[in-house]
Amino acid sequence: MSSVSSHLGIQLSEYDARIRTFIPDYEEMLDAAAALVPPAASAQKANTTQVDAISAVAECLAVGLPKEWKQLQVIVDIRRPFAETGGVLYLVTLTDDRVVPFDPCDPRLPPAKLIELRDGQPDAERGWTKVTLTMKPDASFDMKYEYPPKPKPGG
Repeated sequence: MSSVSSHLGIQLSEYDARIRTFIPDYEEMLDAAAALVPPAASAQKANTTQVDAISAVAECLAVGLPKEWKQLQVIVDIRRPFAETGGVLYLVTLTDDRVVPFDPCDPRLPPAKLIELRDGQPDAERGWTKVTLTMKPDASFDMKYEYPPKPKPGG
């Protein structure tokens, strides 16, 4: 898998300024990702892991975004809890409210990074089968998880 900077054809020293042209509030997005991690003994590892994952995903998504957009969604759907692969859908809502697919720098990178985040989740939250990452141009984002139905007792 190639790096995002090589995909864009820029030097790593230029990368920081370049990503901010795609995502103007990039720094705020990273701060928001860090704020999602609860304080705990392992917070430093989780904080770094989550910020790195969200950063890599945002950088990759920025490559395929149109100049004007309202919202993007990455929907990762896996067949069973704890599966390592699944389907992914990339959608962007344009300023005229049309929703269209778009292509990130590497279609495998965002789902891989989002699935990796599962390792840092509490045991009770790790068995999801669908995650939807929603991002806006102001760098705000949300992640929603869906879980398989729980079996009914005695059934």
